[in-house]
Amino acid sequence: GVQALGPRGRLMCIGTLAGGSATLDLRRILTRRLTIRGTVLRSRTLEEKIAATEAFDRDVGPLLGAGTVRPVIDGVYQLEQAARAYDRLESGDTIGKLVLALGTGA
Repeated sequence: GVQALGPRGRLMCIGTLAGGSATLDLRRILTRRLTIRGTVLRSRTLEEKIAATEAFDRDVGPLLGAGTVRPVIDGVYQLEQAARAYDRLESGDTIGKLVLALGTGA
């Protein structure tokens, strides 16, 4: 959340998992001059989704490939553990993404 942002930091919210309400410290937002933006992909046109995918591939893909930027992974679960992974997700205690692995070696 906003607690992790430094001065002039930016928080981008893309969709929600835990509902549509949040409590924010407006003083922190104001004194640190933070920017908060939000969006969802679901309501975008096909053309907008294609453009967003291409921009991600162009701008973020190389950073992921080089290891400069790494996704935060909360946990890796085998497909047979999907119910357990869902319980973890539903708990609201996750930090990062949950990965469902197909096959072995994850």
